[in-house]
Amino acid sequence: PPRSLYQRALPARAKSMTHHVPFLPGNSDTYDLRAPPPNRRTRVARRLLRQVSEVYEGGGGRFAALEDPRRLFVLEEREGRRKMAEYVADVVAGIPDFSTKEVLEAELPEKEKLERLVSDIPRGNLREMLLEDITTLARDFAELNHVKTVRATLCVTREQKCPRFHVDKVPSRLLVTYTGPGTEFQKTGSRNWLLVPPKQLINIPVIGEIFGSLRNEVAGKLSNIRYNALAMGPKTVIGKANALDILVLKGASWKASNGIMHRSPPVSESSVRLVLTIDV
Repeated sequence: PPRSLYQRALPARAKSMTHHVPFLPGNSDTYDLRAPPPNRRTRVARRLLRQVSEVYEGGGGRFAALEDPRRLFVLEEREGRRKMAEYVADVVAGIPDFSTKEVLEAELPEKEKLERLVSDIPRGNLREMLLEDITTLARDFAELNHVKTVRATLCVTREQKCPRFHVDKVPSRLLVTYTGPGTEFQKTGSRNWLLVPPKQLINIPVIGEIFGSLRNEVAGKLSNIRYNALAMGPKTVIGKANALDILVLKGASWKASNGIMHRSPPVSESSVRLVLTIDV
């Protein structure tokens, strides 16, 4: 598919899997005329949008490191995170909570579907940036999973939607928090197979169903805090994605893997999150 001017301007030199990539600029000349005159934070954000830096384009695709059986996640950091997150927070502060889902063609998503996905975001810089970022991430994520379509969800939330550590029942999932606290995940450590059973056990006819029912009964009696404390081993290290980072996690349906545990982060009363989720 045709590449954007921004993408064609970028050098194709590979970097390590934890690396710095600028937030995609989109059309920085678009501006919502109804908005107040740009303050210093807005001007700084616009300069960050125009940065041209390096992206990972290693052999086998952008997220190819996830093919390693020993790796459960890929975390891609992006430059200008704090200032850009503040800029995004200013834009979405007055937007009510929403969640919009679309199935996108990975190679060249339909414009109408992309527009519907971001329809709750006011027209202007942020909306244009999201359109370009979603287009690029959908393509790269589809390449990892060898599929032609992906499911994308864009939401604004002020709640902790998934307070318990869990494993998604998908092959893999991509998460980007554009502003607000990012997703928490089990970086290292073991898990309690009684509360988070492996798919090899759950998939056994009859036995898996019985075990699953018992597990749900026990888990239902535990508070979220107690459940999270018991679900993971004592030497667990919890990682956390920062705003604008791209986090790709293996799910329970990934071949030869039981996936990685993660959860939505706690959200304070004054926090708002703008989150993109892509899966298959």
